[in-house]
Amino acid sequence: MGQDGPLLPARTEPPGMDTVAELLARERRSAAPACRVGESSHVYDYRRFNTTAWKVGNYLRHEGVRGGVTVGVAADPNPKALLTVLGVGLLGAAVHLDPPKSFDGRAVVAPLEEIAGFDLEPGARRIAYGDDPDDPAVDHWEGGVWSENPTMPPEAPAPDTPLVTDGQRTASQAAVLSGARAAAERAALDEETTACLRAPPSTPAAIAGALAPLSAGAELLFPGDDAVGDVAIGGTDPPEPRAVALPEL
Repeated sequence: MGQDGPLLPARTEPPGMDTVAELLARERRSAAPACRVGESSHVYDYRRFNTTAWKVGNYLRHEGVRGGVTVGVAADPNPKALLTVLGVGLLGAAVHLDPPKSFDGRAVVAPLEEIAGFDLEPGARRIAYGDDPDDPAVDHWEGGVWSENPTMPPEAPAPDTPLVTDGQRTASQAAVLSGARAAAERAALDEETTACLRAPPSTPAAIAGALAPLSAGAELLFPGDDAVGDVAIGGTDPPEPRAVALPEL
């Protein structure tokens, strides 16, 4: 059950889907399962997943996020963290994965139990998901997103717009989605497949791995409980019967 070899060259990848907006296009919504954690009964289908990502983008725009700014997002294997990455991308902003505690970006999004540890510049926003925060200086992700309109944000970022960085490497929307498509092709992902991300979502390559099943209409599984998918993306000696390496960006 070893990791596979080099990625296929770019010319063999399917065309299109070079931006987050194309990944989350209206016509890609359906009742098929898109994302879940472990054996949870809380499953995002493609309709709800895409629509929620749009709402995240609209919410963050009201929090001051726009093209050219950076948002810190905790490297949490959770749909809400990934939806935040995608919502930021819809606005043409960039995500700093697992940001340092002293962070000078426009906002930080993290689980409630982690949000107080960040030292932010004046005016930057702390946004927590999970329980409703007691601190009035902390915004509640669920509450803010729930109240937004389920429409695609009007911004139209270009494929070369930076999407994610881990502080050492930055990858554009096109690079991340190209890696996602290549991983999906290597893993032979389709609508009947569940792919489990077995690597921490703390690098651009891991985000591309998380988006691989979504680019192919497959289901993304974040580890939890003893859930096992059909194929693993990343990780060491995963329990899935098949495994592919994270894409090289």
